[in-house]
Amino acid sequence: MRGTAKLIRTMMNGKSLYSLAPPCEYTEYTKHGKKPCCTGYVVLSTATDSFGMAETLAFPSTSSGKIVSFANIAGYPGNGTDHFQIFKELDYELWQNME
Repeated sequence: MRGTAKLIRTMMNGKSLYSLAPPCEYTEYTKHGKKPCCTGYVVLSTATDSFGMAETLAFPSTSSGKIVSFANIAGYPGNGTDHFQIFKELDYELWQNME
């Protein structure tokens, strides 16, 4: 695994904020072309579409949970609600506090 994801807090409306160590690189697509970016935080957003299919998507965010880009860096429609799978897709291990 490339890194570790750690849950910081659960937010409203099916969202969770995670820190990433080391930060994750992703590509932002703008009207001027591709822009390489990096984030140390992601918000995982889980929703159910009108067909009843659950999806979880990962968006770059600030340490307070403000989404800074709607460039989806992991996940896809119909992938379910498994956060472990999202971080596996990003090559991060989901850290669990066993205390």
